[in-house]
Amino acid sequence: MDMRLFIALELDHAGKRAVGKLIDRIGRPPGKFRFVTPAQMHLTLNFLGSLPAERASEISDAMIRAAATVQPFEFALAGFGGFPDLRSPRVLWVGLNEPAGALLRLQSALTRELAALGFRPEGRAFTPHITLARVKFLERRVDYEAMFKPLTNFSGPDQSADEILLISSDLSGDIPVYTTVATVPLGGS
Repeated sequence: MDMRLFIALELDHAGKRAVGKLIDRIGRPPGKFRFVTPAQMHLTLNFLGSLPAERASEISDAMIRAAATVQPFEFALAGFGGFPDLRSPRVLWVGLNEPAGALLRLQSALTRELAALGFRPEGRAFTPHITLARVKFLERRVDYEAMFKPLTNFSGPDQSADEILLISSDLSGDIPVYTTVATVPLGGS
């Protein structure tokens, strides 16, 4: 049986609560926005796609090798924006601040280890973010950039990254169901 897999960092309770309050501030903008529930928020490091369940073990081994190269680290939830921009967003997101570079080193190590297993790296640079909403439809006459500008200075609580998760997502229902397949500590501990 196939599983839809990705590797992620989890937000702690305070981080999810702060992002939930940000979503409350956003309210219900004109158009069609599908918001992520705070309980399901995470930072995706690598999306792997639909794979046979048997591959989870080799992916977990690759995660162990990559995670051993990076010690636990802190990051902050900081900033709010949209992809491709706030004028016509397709995704609303919260950014991260991690000036020591551990997050990028971790994601790069994962990408290298996964490439050795035949996974092709994404064709674009890694942009760490927490997805808040996916935008299905925008109203033409709405100035979304002006509407969202007051939120761009969002600042949330510091977060601790001490493990990475291999997660399976089931998209068959109304809301995604995430199941943790493997948990791997950072720093090889």
